[in-house]
Amino acid sequence: MPGQQTFKAAHIPGADFLDLQGEFSDQSTELHFMMPAVAQLEAAFGRHGIAANSRVVLYSIGSAMWATRFWWMLRSLGFDNVAVLDGGLDKWKAEDRAIEVGPAKGYPPAIFVAKPRSGYFIGKNQVLAASADRDTVVVNALAPQFHKGLEPGRYGRPGRIPGSVNVSAATLLDFTG
Repeated sequence: MPGQQTFKAAHIPGADFLDLQGEFSDQSTELHFMMPAVAQLEAAFGRHGIAANSRVVLYSIGSAMWATRFWWMLRSLGFDNVAVLDGGLDKWKAEDRAIEVGPAKGYPPAIFVAKPRSGYFIGKNQVLAASADRDTVVVNALAPQFHKGLEPGRYGRPGRIPGSVNVSAATLLDFTG
């Protein structure tokens, strides 16, 4: 599982590890990070102890994009009691807060019932229609070198959607303060 070794090396005490590229992505396609079926997400979030009465705080190491992807997924499933830790693990460590090492201890399984909301994730046809609408801005949040197609990535073919603009996710947060 990508990221699991980094998690084991240092994480916030009591944190669980969510595998975005495995358990929380559609494995039936060669494309990475595709949203899986609702039933798969219900089972996966339930295995990690998330239920209707849970409070979920997400964080990432480095870029906040991993945590924010989970935030968006949960919101799309009708779960609103979720937040992203400002600054992630990097800021946590910079503030000399306690860290834990080793594997995730996890939480007792729960029943997660999704109440899907439309519009949080859309498909190719909706993006193509939006691209033709001058009032819609299509944003590519990858690093500039991926947006320009200068480096191979694991996100599908190189380049971008025609007409999209680049606002790199890494530039949106200040992890120094």
